[in-house]
Amino acid sequence: MAQAIISLVLSDSDADTATVSVFVSVGTGDTVESLSDDYAHVWWDVVRPLVNGVLSGVIISLQPDFSSWDNNTFAVISDVEEKARFSLAVCGQNRPVRLTLPTAIESIFETSGAGKFVDVTNVNYAAFVAVVENGIVDGGIGMTDSHGTDICGIYFGEQFFGKG
Repeated sequence: MAQAIISLVLSDSDADTATVSVFVSVGTGDTVESLSDDYAHVWWDVVRPLVNGVLSGVIISLQPDFSSWDNNTFAVISDVEEKARFSLAVCGQNRPVRLTLPTAIESIFETSGAGKFVDVTNVNYAAFVAVVENGIVDGGIGMTDSHGTDICGIYFGEQFFGKG
């Protein structure tokens, strides 16, 4: 059975935030609205009397059962600090947003990993670009930035190393 994580974001008088989260089982008929009303709201009602901060956000994260999906066998050299960082174009805006993929395969970069930038002729990168530009279902579910503005392309992808 799938799970959801219901997170309440609490703020103090200094505008510092902290999150308190619980896991809940999700049924096939549950919607974002029902998770919000039936779980998150109830969770807030029992947490609220115990805190003196304010509720400044609610995050509902779904955790489906992915055990039947194709998966990788991790490479011995895989490292979450070796990343591909993409600069994405926000439609109608003059600002990029970033998307970072940990454990990036070096072969997606120019000269089989020796280059700094993603090899735009790489077939797997081309498939990634198609989804970013056209949506997860072609012309359907598209990517947006945190403000809900559509993502319409990729400026570039580069190698990046570190925890950030």
